[in-house]
Amino acid sequence: LILRRGGEETRLAGWEEIGTVTGLLLGDGRTTARESVQDAPVNAENCIQLDYVFSGGGASTLFAYERRGAHWLEQPYNGIYSLSEEEFGALLALLAQGAPPADG
Repeated sequence: LILRRGGEETRLAGWEEIGTVTGLLLGDGRTTARESVQDAPVNAENCIQLDYVFSGGGASTLFAYERRGAHWLEQPYNGIYSLSEEEFGALLALLAQGAPPADG
């Protein structure tokens, strides 16, 4: 799992770390707030890109971001979901304390 924001990048490889982020993103009873019709969010602030890279090949990208004082999780062409301020803050904290990007 790779988290990116601006020039910052954190790679999480441990199952426990990835499970923590995945559990956070699944949330309790999270339902779609709107349809996503873009490759990436528009007019987003503090945008964190989350790339799940699968060992068998392929990847899945999500975005966590702020817009007009609210926090959102967007999976392109799937849906836009509401995030709490605490959930968004937890992602920012993981990004800030994460390991430096691997070379190559």
